[in-house]
Amino acid sequence: MKMLSTCGVALFATVILAACGGGGSTTPGTPVAGASLVTLDTRTGVTQKFVLLKPDPVVASVILFAGGDGILSLSQDGAGNPVISKLLGNFLVRTRQDFVDRGFMVALVDVSSDNPNGIGLARGSADHALDMAAVVAYMRQQVNIPVWLVGTSAGSQSAANAAVRLTQGIGGVVLTSSVTVPSSTAVGVLNMDLESIRVPAFVMAHVQDQCASTPPADAQRIADRLTGAPAKLVTLLTGGVAPTSGPCEAQSQHGFFGIEPQAVDAITNFIKSNAQ
Repeated sequence: MKMLSTCGVALFATVILAACGGGGSTTPGTPVAGASLVTLDTRTGVTQKFVLLKPDPVVASVILFAGGDGILSLSQDGAGNPVISKLLGNFLVRTRQDFVDRGFMVALVDVSSDNPNGIGLARGSADHALDMAAVVAYMRQQVNIPVWLVGTSAGSQSAANAAVRLTQGIGGVVLTSSVTVPSSTAVGVLNMDLESIRVPAFVMAHVQDQCASTPPADAQRIADRLTGAPAKLVTLLTGGVAPTSGPCEAQSQHGFFGIEPQAVDAITNFIKSNAQ
């Protein structure tokens, strides 16, 4: 699998700055305060949008990859505030401010412009990694520290793919409720070249996750394949509240429903303990 570098990435960015303020829960049409909407030209004729939330000071940087089809439908209101219209309940989308409150600069990425109907199998592609290399380079222009790749559910495929393919600028990778069962829209994390990952790796699942695509027992299988990671940890969480969604949706154990603070603490504590 070809390895890509973030060095030498030419960035052409349109940045829309939002008013300062809190970044609480978002509903359709509601702006994300205290954030920027960034659009990068990443490949010929292709753009990549993401919401950037930057605390002061910054202790770590993360790219958050939502699951599902990856479509956030990012836009802006008349004042330039970013608006998230889809996947609002996703674990990483709904906890983005929890990362910011812990001093983490957050890039919450949408699908690239050439995947308007969802990213699907492209989560495992070199093109997707190139788009993320541009996001990494942009974040390092803001604060020159390594960027961690954090994915949940299908988003773990994006995080693992970038960790496999990118050779510079990456601090580590976090895989939560990872899709490991291949399908017509999923490569499956276990079908990737995990042995080539050379950064710290954190793998997390919920013991009671009932989603057939993300069996919690596969968390250890993923970790066993991370033979090149200088540090790795598997964490299995329990508890939460009764699901209000299907087993593969975010308001269930699959999305750490009801134990979001513990889940975010587990991720951020590992990142801070393994910061380069």
